[in-house]
Amino acid sequence: MTTIAVNAHTGEMAYDDGWSDEDVRGAMKKVFRIDGDLYGFAGTVGMMRKFREWVKDGMAEGESPKLRGEDNVIIMVLRGKKVYTWTETDGLCEEENKLFAIGTGACAARGAFLAGASIRKAVDIACQIDAQSSGRTRVMKLNMKPKVNRAQRAPNEETI
Repeated sequence: MTTIAVNAHTGEMAYDDGWSDEDVRGAMKKVFRIDGDLYGFAGTVGMMRKFREWVKDGMAEGESPKLRGEDNVIIMVLRGKKVYTWTETDGLCEEENKLFAIGTGACAARGAFLAGASIRKAVDIACQIDAQSSGRTRVMKLNMKPKVNRAQRAPNEETI
């Protein structure tokens, strides 16, 4: 899956840009700015695309894309200084913790936060521990463009 972390105090959301299936791997965008808020998507690539379109259309209750089989999608939203998560089971819920993470690397990232790591370092640490988190760590800030180390920039990155 992935690691997506948020620091509501600084208005930042970070993610690993790696994806893979059984045969290939690459880089992709997993956090998007929609109506001024940051939305991070964790799940299969196809379902992430469908859910991103649903979010852009206003997240109408009862109209979310239907998950297939073992598909799973978690959405994290940074709106101002508030953090929300969305799952098919629970809908949209406000998180009390301003340092939070979702995805398969979430526990590692949250542990890194507790040890004082920055948002970038928290995702880097999760990528070292979680087998399903990989690639470069990207950080987006509310009302700013993504920050990427120039040395890490890849010429042929996919976006969903």
